[in-house]
Amino acid sequence: MAKFRFVDPLMGGRRHYLIAASEKGNSEHVNKIIIKLDIRQGHIDEGIQELLNKSLLAASTHGHTNIVGRLLSVGAQVNWHDSCCTHAQPDQNWSALLHASAGGHYETVEALLVAGASVTYVEPFDKQTALTLAASRGNAKVVKHLLANGSDIDHTSNGGPALTRAAECGHIEIVDILLRGGASVETGYHHRGIPLMVASHGHHIEIMKLLLKYKANVNHGDRHTKHTPLSFALGNDRNNPIESSKLLIQHGALYTWNYA
Repeated sequence: MAKFRFVDPLMGGRRHYLIAASEKGNSEHVNKIIIKLDIRQGHIDEGIQELLNKSLLAASTHGHTNIVGRLLSVGAQVNWHDSCCTHAQPDQNWSALLHASAGGHYETVEALLVAGASVTYVEPFDKQTALTLAASRGNAKVVKHLLANGSDIDHTSNGGPALTRAAECGHIEIVDILLRGGASVETGYHHRGIPLMVASHGHHIEIMKLLLKYKANVNHGDRHTKHTPLSFALGNDRNNPIESSKLLIQHGALYTWNYA
C-alpha cells in the first residue's frame, strides 16, 4: 500500500490530492488517486481512513454526490467528524450530512442517508443538527427529506429549534413545512425567544400570520429577553413596525408583560 501523507511535498505543503479533488468535484482524479493508493475496503490503515473521511466531508460540502458514493464504496465512514475543533470553527465538527444539509445539496443528503448517516447527530459546540442547519439556510427540500427520515423537529440548537431559525430568517415555506410536521410554536431559546418573537422582530408578516394561525401565544413573555412579541416588533425600527404591531394587537397583544 502506498505510504499515506496528508501533506504532499509536490503540492507545496497543501492538502492531499484526494481532498482537493473531492472538493473540486474531479471524479477522474479521485478514481486515479484511489487506485494509486491501492485503497480497498477492509485494507485501510488509520491514515488512509482519515484521508477518506476528510475527502468525504469536502465532497459533501460541495454536493459532489458521485464522489461521495465513490468514497463511501471504498470505506469512508459516513458519520465521521473531526473531533479536533475549537469554538471559533464549529463547522469542523460537522458530519458529512450536516455539511450537505447546510449547502442544500439534496441528492448528496439522500445518498448519505441511504448509506446510514445519522439524522440525530448533534455537533457539540453550537448544538446544530442537519435539520436546524437546513432550516436556517432555507433548504426546503432537504428539510422535508430530513423530517421523513426521523429528524427531531423540536431539537434546540444554540440558535433555537428549526422553527425559530426559519422564522427568524424569513423562510416561510420551511415554517409551513415545520408547522405541518408538528413543530412546537412555544419552543424557543434564550435571547431569541419563541418563533413568533423572532418573526415579529424581523417584521415577517406572513410568517407571523402563520404562527398565529397555529395558536402561538401572542402575549408570551420571555424571562431571558424581558420582551414579548409586541415589544420585539416595536423595538426594531429598521423596517416599519406598524404593520407587525397592528397584527399582534389585532390578535390580542397586551402592553402588560407576563413572563413565562
